[in-house]
Amino acid sequence: MKRLIVLLVVLALLAVGAYLVEKPRMEREQAIREGRIDAAKLFPNLSKDSISKIVIDDGLMVTTIRKGEADNWEVSGDGENFWKSQADKIDEVLKNITEDLTEDTITSESADKHAKFEVTAELGTTVEVYTSGDIPAGKFFVGKQGPDYISTYVRRDGDDRVYRIPIQLNTIYGRELNGWRDKHLWEYDPSLVTEAYFKFGENAYRVRKDGADWTLLEPEEAKANGVKIESELKSLSELEGAGYSDKSLEETGLEEPESEIHLTFADGSEIKAFFSAEDSGYYHAYIEGKQESILRVPTSDFGPLHITALSQLKVDPELASGDESAEMADDDGGTADDEIDDGDEIADETEDEPEGN
Repeated sequence: MKRLIVLLVVLALLAVGAYLVEKPRMEREQAIREGRIDAAKLFPNLSKDSISKIVIDDGLMVTTIRKGEADNWEVSGDGENFWKSQADKIDEVLKNITEDLTEDTITSESADKHAKFEVTAELGTTVEVYTSGDIPAGKFFVGKQGPDYISTYVRRDGDDRVYRIPIQLNTIYGRELNGWRDKHLWEYDPSLVTEAYFKFGENAYRVRKDGADWTLLEPEEAKANGVKIESELKSLSELEGAGYSDKSLEETGLEEPESEIHLTFADGSEIKAFFSAEDSGYYHAYIEGKQESILRVPTSDFGPLHITALSQLKVDPELASGDESAEMADDDGGTADDEIDDGDEIADETEDEPEGN
């Protein structure tokens, strides 16, 4: 019994000692996460603006992210074909490299422990950072997650020390190519569209802009509702997919598209988008000339919404109301002016009658 009591006392003392040792570290990590104190950066000479390229090698695929023209970031899985990147994903990785990777918590200083924490090129993910001119500016290895499931082990190349970063980094550096790619179907300025052709199944509409006015050309020529057209063009310019498909045009039904949208701009350029029939909650879509990038667009974002809106572009509702009034007057065998004249005659007859008894 005495031995058990002694053992319990020893365990309690060890637990208290471990807590007292860990408490300052835990409090410091919390303070860093909340921005109350700064920790030394792994790469203090790097800033978001100075980074021009990041190469991520997870052993299965090499993903290259680079700053393209007009500082627009793009991503590639083969180093040759590049696509526009999602801005928020780029902001996330730049912030991580320049702000989140710190020297605050050293887990190990022994090279023998690198394999244990998977901070090697063979076991972890290698990240290389470059500045303008493809100048190497930093390299590190992302290892396994920490015991708390929200931290990750990291090692700087050429440094035996292993750091524990209080962030789940594998959600960033383990991202697949399509996870980096921008998922907007297209990019255009709605205000520059001068002509548009919309085809949904059997329904087709063509509209043209002349100055500030829109005219419906198909299925018949009439004044169009410019407010609805411009609202539709803006909505379509923001159309975003849920992801990219690995199916072919034939497999998705895009060899014979069910729907099409053609947009012509003030400079004479044109963009054409093609859409498949709805399939399990999605449309498959691509831009002419980019058949290798087939986007999966949710039905709720494209189908009923746009078909309904476009069906209302045929004529201006106010114009239609005026036409109907005119037609009704013609059917009665007279015009609105005739009706006013008749009213005047009745008024005149009333005035001629003597005042009643």
